[in-house]
Amino acid sequence: MLCVLLVLTNDLHQFVFSFPSGGICIGESGTYTYAVGYYFIIAWVVVCALTAFAITLYKCRLAQRKKYLPVLVLPCSIVYAVIYASGAEWMQIIGGDITAAQCLMFVGMLECCIQVGLIPTNTGYAALFEAGTFGAQITDNDYQIRYTSANSPEISKGIMQKAETAAVSLDKNTLLKSHPIDGGHVFWQEDITEITALLERLEENNETIAESNYLEQENYRVKLKIKTLREKNRLYDLLQDKTAEQVDLLERLFSQYNAGSDYEKRRSLLAKIAVIGAYIKRCGNLIFIGEQSKTTDTAELSLCMEESFANLELMDIDCAMDIPGGSRILVEDAIRVYDFFEKVIETAIDDLQSVLMKARSAADSVIFRLEVESSCPLADFTESCENCLFEDGVWCFTLRIGKAGEQL
Repeated sequence: MLCVLLVLTNDLHQFVFSFPSGGICIGESGTYTYAVGYYFIIAWVVVCALTAFAITLYKCRLAQRKKYLPVLVLPCSIVYAVIYASGAEWMQIIGGDITAAQCLMFVGMLECCIQVGLIPTNTGYAALFEAGTFGAQITDNDYQIRYTSANSPEISKGIMQKAETAAVSLDKNTLLKSHPIDGGHVFWQEDITEITALLERLEENNETIAESNYLEQENYRVKLKIKTLREKNRLYDLLQDKTAEQVDLLERLFSQYNAGSDYEKRRSLLAKIAVIGAYIKRCGNLIFIGEQSKTTDTAELSLCMEESFANLELMDIDCAMDIPGGSRILVEDAIRVYDFFEKVIETAIDDLQSVLMKARSAADSVIFRLEVESSCPLADFTESCENCLFEDGVWCFTLRIGKAGEQL
């Protein structure tokens, strides 16, 4: 502390550095000299260094390596300081700043003490490694164990060799890993208890989600099945309401067929039943089509007429049809045309000679013409069509249907 105060105190500073005329000269012409205090400080530093070296040497009698290395560094530091203080320019050029040079030499002296063993370091690793609880082992290149920690399990050579390429699972919560080192290998255990717990929890969550998804799928299937059945029932009810009259007529015709014995009459009844059955079938098709689309092609109506005509021909009735496809009409209009046709046929079926159905496409509509040769009075259908004529025993009915959903 006295040396520090001697340098830093302004009043005593010139006992260390002496300036001309008692002042401080700044610039190239400014010079200074070392006073008594400077050499006192240098001597005190040398005494401290030698004392420290002596104490270190005394405390480390068992060091077997060369102890003179620090002794070589210390005189070099003293000689450098003396030459630098003498004002030799070559030393100032080569040695540079004295503070940095002395710090470097001081660090070099401490490193020499470490290297020769005067300052003990890097010792006790074997005992420290053995007392560790990290489950590690150090082996040579032949996988012979050289060092092992307290809780390290016995590991076979085969497992060690496998651990060289990838981590090996010792148990559910422990992985064995390795890394090459100079002269051998190091193996250590990694606790994966938390990871295993997270994986188990994730697996449980996956199972729970899978069960939940299964239940959701089953519920969806049941709901879909219920909705499908409801939709089917709705369509069946719609068809039943639409064809209730035809169903009642079928029941009466079957009763007559079962009660009758005349072959020709029974054959005629079967033909009527076939005609009505074809209507129920084809009307149902049109209703189902209407659930998916509001419009249909006139070709679909042509197929309905074709099946009805095929059954009318069983009764020796001449049938002809000319309905070109390619025109879009409302499904409900197609049903209306087919209903009109069916009612006319059912009314005149006992005295029906021939039937002609044809259609003609106009600019914005499709005109249907139904010609029925029968002596039955069919004037009641006048209100259901656009025109109705009766000439030479032939009834002619005209219906006009708008295209693309435009009803006229």
